[in-house]
Amino acid sequence: MTHPRHEYAPISLLQVSDDRLLVGGRSLDDLAALAGQTPYYAYDRDAMRRRAEALRIALPPAMRVHYAMKANPMPAVVSHMIDLVDGIDVASAGEMRLALDAGASAATMSFAGPGKRDVELAAAVEAGVTINIESMGELARVAHAGDRVGERPRVAVRVNPDFLLKASRLKMGGGPKQFGIDAEIVPEALESIADLDLLRQEGQIKDLVEAMGGEWSALQSLYVGVTDGVSSLESGSTCSEVLDSISASLSESLDA
Repeated sequence: MTHPRHEYAPISLLQVSDDRLLVGGRSLDDLAALAGQTPYYAYDRDAMRRRAEALRIALPPAMRVHYAMKANPMPAVVSHMIDLVDGIDVASAGEMRLALDAGASAATMSFAGPGKRDVELAAAVEAGVTINIESMGELARVAHAGDRVGERPRVAVRVNPDFLLKASRLKMGGGPKQFGIDAEIVPEALESIADLDLLRQEGQIKDLVEAMGGEWSALQSLYVGVTDGVSSLESGSTCSEVLDSISASLSESLDA
C-alpha cells in the first residue's frame, strides 16, 4: 500500500527527512513515543540558536538583543535563550522569578506592562530589575516601593508616541493607550525621576531630559520591540526583509 507523501508548510529552520518533519534531529513520531502522549510540545535548541544568530547579524553591532518571555516562558526554553541574548524582558513577577531562577542577570532584565501590582514592583526593586514606567502614577508607586524595601529603583520610561504605524497590526501607540507615558509628558516624567533620585538605567537623568529637547544621541538606551517571525509592517514581506529594513534604519540613526 502506497501512502501519500505529506506536504509541510515551509519552515526554514527545521528539516524533513524520509517524508518526516524533524525537530532536534528526531522525527515527530519518535518524539511522540518519547513523550508518551500527544499532543506535545517540541523545541529545537539548534533552530533557536540559529534564529538568534541571524537576528544579531541583521542588526547593527551596537544593538543588544533581549528575549521577551511572553513569547515562550517554558523554563527550559528560557534557560537556553539566556545564553543566546543580552537580556530578558518580563511582564510579571512570576516571569521575573522564573528568569532569575534560570540564571538570568537582574542587571540586564526589564519589567514592562501596565498592570504591575505593588508587590511586583517591590520584588523588582529589591531584585535590581529595571522597571519600565508606564504612567506617572506607576512612577510614584515605584518610588514608594523603593522606600519600603530600602533600595534605589532602576527605571526606564516607556514612551507612547503620538503617531501610529498604519501598516502595523499592533496598535500600541498613536493616542491614549495603557502602554507607556504619552510623548508630550515624557519630559515631566524624566524630571520627576530626577527629583525622586531614581536610578535611570545607564546614564544620567540630566542627559535624558536635555535629550528630549535636543539630539536624541544623548540617550543612553533605546528599546525597540520587534515581533520576529511575523511581518506586521508590510503585507507579503518576509521576516528577513523586515529585519533588513529595521537594521538599515537603525544603522543610519546610530551613525548620525
